[in-house]
Amino acid sequence: MKRVCFVQCHYTDLSHLKQNIKEPSSYCVERIKRSGLFDEIFLAAADIPQNKIFYELAKEWGIKCYLGSGNNIVERMRGVAQITKCDILTRVLLWWNLVDIDVIRGMIEVIEQEQVDYVNVPLDFEIKFGADILTAECLDKITLQFEKDRELFKKFRFRPWFYLEDNPQIFKTSTFKNVPTYNKTKVAMILKNRARKMLPEGWSWGVSYETYEFIKSYVKQTDKVLDIACGYGYLTYMLSKAAGSIIGIDRDPSVIQKATEQYQSENLRFEVGEAETPPLEKESLDKVVCIHTLEHLKDDSGFIGVVRALLTNGGLFIVEVPLLRKRPLGEPLSPFHYREYSVDNFQKLLEQQFEITELWGVNRGIYCEISKARDAGLAICKK
Repeated sequence: MKRVCFVQCHYTDLSHLKQNIKEPSSYCVERIKRSGLFDEIFLAAADIPQNKIFYELAKEWGIKCYLGSGNNIVERMRGVAQITKCDILTRVLLWWNLVDIDVIRGMIEVIEQEQVDYVNVPLDFEIKFGADILTAECLDKITLQFEKDRELFKKFRFRPWFYLEDNPQIFKTSTFKNVPTYNKTKVAMILKNRARKMLPEGWSWGVSYETYEFIKSYVKQTDKVLDIACGYGYLTYMLSKAAGSIIGIDRDPSVIQKATEQYQSENLRFEVGEAETPPLEKESLDKVVCIHTLEHLKDDSGFIGVVRALLTNGGLFIVEVPLLRKRPLGEPLSPFHYREYSVDNFQKLLEQQFEITELWGVNRGIYCEISKARDAGLAICKK
């Protein structure tokens, strides 16, 4: 069977590097090439002018480049599958330079031996050490479903992985269960180097549209809302369309300046402020939104007390945190996190000061039942 590795990338993946951006060991490419698992390797990016740099890098690294759809990752993967006539496509992100080749090898063996559409890793295993592996036929199946249902396309065009897992009546999937738990020496080595290995926390495009879509149903047009650690303000601005008024605070003045310049509305304002000491009166808010901030704070319990004091009786605290994957590290991979959470300790932490009315999970960017969570947990808490 012909195997192709699809290395998903974007020009912004290169901007965090202080060293030579052409050094393949800074990315997953060197490990992927050395593995000998693949007949062809493609750097695959959206077809925009800034991404043409990947033609140069592909030539430098002795692999190939494909620029395709910028608004449908399934279409981009299918484009590579069609031009290579491959049977199996392995998808990784360029900056996943900690990929475990033994895990990928095992996943490929599963998809070849069991003849399934898609192979994933267990929920408690960090995907950045693995890959997404699917057949070319699976890509055709997804495309057919997207053509039938426009809403499916809109929801899963960038992140089809949970859709594959959650629809066994359409897709035959399997989980590679023989994933490793690294020993203490290996974990310590990875954590020592993680600041160099991982992208900066501020690299990402920010909170996704899916987050806004999920949260907006809890916000009313009469609500006074606070978005804590708002960053560049995308979620704050989007929620302003549903709220009576909203304030976004962040500790970084330059970030607040950019948010203020980019997003403007009569019921929206941005202010410089610390999450632990927001510049607001007690019992002045109906909703407080806190997305992936708790893990950055030394005293998470104390912060939750601050939030409680800001809310009116019956007010909601909407909070999302990353879930700690037990394997392969059992420690946060991000150097910016004081901690990550199990579902159990997340619940216990919140229940000390709030009533949890709803608890949701996030699986590859898609909100789901907490039992199916892979990445994060989101709680709706009532004062």
